[in-house]
Amino acid sequence: MKAIAFILGVVLISGCTTTRIVVSDEYSPCKDSLYLSLKSQPLDQLTDREYEYLLMKDRDCLDFQRSQLQRVNKQAARESVWSSPMTWLWTTCGLIVGGMAAWMLLEGHGYGHHSY
Repeated sequence: MKAIAFILGVVLISGCTTTRIVVSDEYSPCKDSLYLSLKSQPLDQLTDREYEYLLMKDRDCLDFQRSQLQRVNKQAARESVWSSPMTWLWTTCGLIVGGMAAWMLLEGHGYGHHSY
């Protein structure tokens, strides 16, 4: 009986540990290959044109990062904690696992055995 409860607990816990991956296809100036290449070089080795490009992409990258942060903050402000389906899933899984742990603990102390 304990083995079945253990297996059921493992299955429930593994089902509760889903992760949400957010993939963005949005262009990021921070990942521009020329920008990254120029950024890794010493400034005194850059031509004037390369230096101007580096400065322009630095500004673009900073603006991009600010806009991403603002978007995340706005989204977080719009969503309450309990409006997320993941919150309900985690809460349900926590209650199930907690209940199973309590049941297994009581079974181990002989409280689950009744003599009729």
